[in-house]
Amino acid sequence: MCIRDSNETKLSDSGCTEIAQILQRSRCLNILILYLHKTLIFDCGFSLVISNIASLPLNKVNLGICETAVSDQGLLALAKSLRSLPSKLQDFWLLAKKLTVSDLGVLELFYALSCATVLSKIDISFYSCSAVTYRSGEEMARIILTHPNLTEVNLDLHR
Repeated sequence: MCIRDSNETKLSDSGCTEIAQILQRSRCLNILILYLHKTLIFDCGFSLVISNIASLPLNKVNLGICETAVSDQGLLALAKSLRSLPSKLQDFWLLAKKLTVSDLGVLELFYALSCATVLSKIDISFYSCSAVTYRSGEEMARIILTHPNLTEVNLDLHR
């Protein structure tokens, strides 16, 4: 399933209910591509959508979250949902751009990914995110280096 939204559609938290309902009915979905760019989505709407991936047999998740109002709370919701996919998730891609996130949300996301036992590929980029620090980078590297199945890693922290 591919959901792409940009500033032309003005998707907001209220529109996330419809996406969440689609995900609830998609019991066989194994690939999710969700790209949100310059939308009016906040943590509430993003969390509503992301909480629905927990019951899906996803083996690939691609998320683009750029210039939205998603913050640490949204990343915490994503981490919680990813923890429910430990024996399924093989490929995770995230582009986060111009978000107000901190080490808290970023590290919880990586701790959740470290639980994904069959994960073999990570591609994560944080561009111009407000408070992603060197501490996050060190911890991310530790998690990546100790993961038993990762064969392909691309990690980009860019201010």
